[in-house]
Amino acid sequence: MEGQEKYKYAIRKNSYYFKCEGRNGNVFKCVRFDEMELEDVFNLALLDFTDENKWSDETRTSHKNGKAVLQTVASIVEDFLAKHPQFTISIESNTPAKQRLYNQIITNNINKFSKNFQILGVLGNNIEPFKKNSHYNRFEIKKII
Repeated sequence: MEGQEKYKYAIRKNSYYFKCEGRNGNVFKCVRFDEMELEDVFNLALLDFTDENKWSDETRTSHKNGKAVLQTVASIVEDFLAKHPQFTISIESNTPAKQRLYNQIITNNINKFSKNFQILGVLGNNIEPFKKNSHYNRFEIKKII
């Protein structure tokens, strides 16, 4: 996102890697896009590199600059969809904390995102345009072509 602090990232296939400052030292993160069963739909996974030398989506990291992490993830979503405008990103969390994080990323960037992206909130079988202050089980983001 323009004008907002974010971390630099490296790209390898459908994975984006960046280093951020945690309260106990550097944290290596990965935003990975995994193809789902539905054609042209990719799941977003936010991963941390653990002390066991593995990528995990179950860790909880305390960041020195959480806003920069949020802006980095938002920037990565923009980059991925710019390169693959026919794809849909599906975001479903494995923890309530990450669900709040994803909701915060979308809420904080809704004005910028809504110009170029269709953002949907999913609750059960109900799919609707994303609304601030609503709680969804899953999100879908598509580039407006």
